[in-house]
Amino acid sequence: MDTAIYTPQYLRKTNPKIFKLIARAGDLEELRGQLIDFTFSTEQKALEEANHEDAGFAARIRDCGIVLRTLLTHGSEQAAGFSILQVLWDIGHNVSRPELSPAFYADLYHLLLGVLGQGPRASLDVVHLAAISASGRKAALIRSRQLDNLWNEVDQRMDAFPTGLGREAVEPPSAAAGEDSDRAGRHHRGLA
Repeated sequence: MDTAIYTPQYLRKTNPKIFKLIARAGDLEELRGQLIDFTFSTEQKALEEANHEDAGFAARIRDCGIVLRTLLTHGSEQAAGFSILQVLWDIGHNVSRPELSPAFYADLYHLLLGVLGQGPRASLDVVHLAAISASGRKAALIRSRQLDNLWNEVDQRMDAFPTGLGREAVEPPSAAAGEDSDRAGRHHRGLA
């Protein structure tokens, strides 16, 4: 995946609803309120319109809305020493942020898409978790198999990209060279 496409310009172009809010806001606190209200109203609309087959769509909007609202809180800003609200404001007002990488913009792009219920592919629960007509033990075995398949795909996707938790991100390049960079989750699951 070429992350070079993820720029402030690309974010503005692909998220016009959100950047219209940013352009109309008078200051950061007004924008904070408008973005929080926007995520709640988008989530409510999705829940009202969703049927059983669209549960993944509504869940994507809900989950991404929760993440964005959490990032927008004063407590998150203080704990992180960083303001996603300020970043959004700056992007919306063409203020340069040279310290932010294309990978940062890619994460923000996907979060904003998720708030709108969009994404590059169907959510994995839609792909792997089909309705089960059986009941009892048979249903439990079927669901367990579906969840195993879901977990395997998540693992494969996660293994395809480095994370901020890997040795190569934490240690200097010379210290991480030649070492196996196990994912933190493998230790948790007892697979390491």
